Amino acid sequence: MGTLQCVYLAMEVHIMRTNIVIDDKLMRDTLRATGLKTKREAVEEGLRSLLRLKRQAAIRRLRGKAELAGRSERDEERQLILVDSSVWIDYFKGTITAQAERLDGLLGYEPLAIGDLILTEVLQGLHNERDFNDARKMLTALMVVEVGGEEIAIQAARNSRALRRMG
Repeated sequence: MGTLQCVYLAMEVHIMRTNIVIDDKLMRDTLRATGLKTKREAVEEGLRSLLRLKRQAAIRRLRGKAELAGRSERDEERQLILVDSSVWIDYFKGTITAQAERLDGLLGYEPLAIGDLILTEVLQGLHNERDFNDARKMLTALMVVEVGGEEIAIQAARNSRALRRMG
C-alpha cells in the first residue's frame, strides 16, 4: 500500500496600496452586474479578467504554426463539446472552477453543444426574466442536442420558474 503525502505550498502575496479615480456609474454598474461586494473586489476581478484576456490573445501567435497529431483537418470530423449544466451554472454564477475556466477559453473558439435537458436545468435556475431571456438566446445559439426537444426544455424551465415564484 502506498503512502499518502501532503504537500503544502506557501505563496507570498504582496499588497500594494493604490489610490485611483474611477467613474462612479461604471463602478455601480459593475458591482450590480457582477454581484461583487466591494470596489476592491471589482478592481481585482477586472485586473484578473484583463490579464486572462491578454494571455489568451498571446495564444494567437501559435496559430498555423503548431503541428498537432491526431486532429483531422476536415470540419465535419471536428469534435463537438457537450457542456454539462454544472459547468454552465458555475460559469454564470462567476464561480471559478477549472471547468468554468476551460469553458471560458472554449467560447468562440470550439464548437460547443448543450443538451436540451441541460438547457432546462440552467434556464430554470435563472431568477429574473432578463437573465432568462438573455441566457436562452445565447445558449440556443449553440448546437442543441435533442433528447426531449428544445421547445419542451424551454417550456419546462419556464414552468419550474413559475412554480418557484408561486412558492
